[in-house]
Amino acid sequence: MFEKQDLIQCAEVFKKSDSTQQEVITNGIRFLLSMYGAPIKTTCLDKYRYACFVKNTKNKKQVQLACLPPTSVTAHQHLFRVYYQVQVWLGYQLDPTDWGWKLVNNILEPVQTLLPPAPEKLLNIIFCNCKKGCSAKCGCKKVGLSCSLACTNCQGRSCSSIESQTMEDSFDSDEVSCDTSLLTQFTCIQNEDEEEAGEEEQEEDQEEEQEFETYE
Repeated sequence: MFEKQDLIQCAEVFKKSDSTQQEVITNGIRFLLSMYGAPIKTTCLDKYRYACFVKNTKNKKQVQLACLPPTSVTAHQHLFRVYYQVQVWLGYQLDPTDWGWKLVNNILEPVQTLLPPAPEKLLNIIFCNCKKGCSAKCGCKKVGLSCSLACTNCQGRSCSSIESQTMEDSFDSDEVSCDTSLLTQFTCIQNEDEEEAGEEEQEEDQEEEQEFETYE
């Protein structure tokens, strides 16, 4: 478990007026991992979120997504807003658009995430079968997506779910100040996972070849 003194040091970063975004992320993620009961050696929020999901499914429990740790990119924006709020309380004025907020029609709205709600392959297989119009019960609406050509009846044209506010918010590049280092960090994590998976497949193939040679 995380030591109390370590968590106090993490919290101190949010009180400093000159903390960088990377410092806020590093210490904030560490604090979040502690809140969700992660082992002290765990450093990746995404991997721990996946581990929690797998653990619940293995125990045949109904997975409550709201109880899982947030994704890293979502957590970054939340931590930025926490830091901004603390600085406001301390009397410092920061630009909110640099700290997890965006300006829409002269109103500040929180930046939920900088990534799509799901991988593109998964988004392409989600569709609805609404027969009487796409109401609140529409399968596409429930996951925050717009209807598409794959939808059985509306085909993404004859319904009210043609445009999705969730998707627009996620991809509004003109209004969201995007820290490319965060996206690079997330991409590196994905690349590492893919490389590990590729190495495991190669090892399995080599073992199968050795077993086959032994059999011959």
